[in-house]
Amino acid sequence: MSIHASASMLFSSFLSVLFCSLLSGCLAPTEDVSLLFVGDTHFGESYDSNNEMLSLLEERGYSDFLNSFSSLLQSADLVIGNLETAGTDIEVSPFEGQKSYTHWTDIDEAPSTFLEQNMTVFSLANNHSMDY
Repeated sequence: MSIHASASMLFSSFLSVLFCSLLSGCLAPTEDVSLLFVGDTHFGESYDSNNEMLSLLEERGYSDFLNSFSSLLQSADLVIGNLETAGTDIEVSPFEGQKSYTHWTDIDEAPSTFLEQNMTVFSLANNHSMDY
């Protein structure tokens, strides 16, 4: 799955829930909608100069790091977070040496893990959006 397909899927999921719940009245007017806002979200692959985090992610899986919050994430109708990274398969940032740190996350594992955990809407506007 490409990052464009993942982003498109996440955005369409957001629009479907938003339009269905707010505009087309698929929820009864008396039914509550729960929104859960989470902050900066990132699996930390790019913090790892010794490949220790990557080893943990490979050994335990990406979901392991969210399992403690899984029941909370699953309980919300819509989970909205800030993806504090760029999803890419580019190995070296074009800004390497110009920017003191660049963030990236796996373009297959991160989106599928977020979807498994009911995290479907992300802001992409942050200082790492153009790291790659």
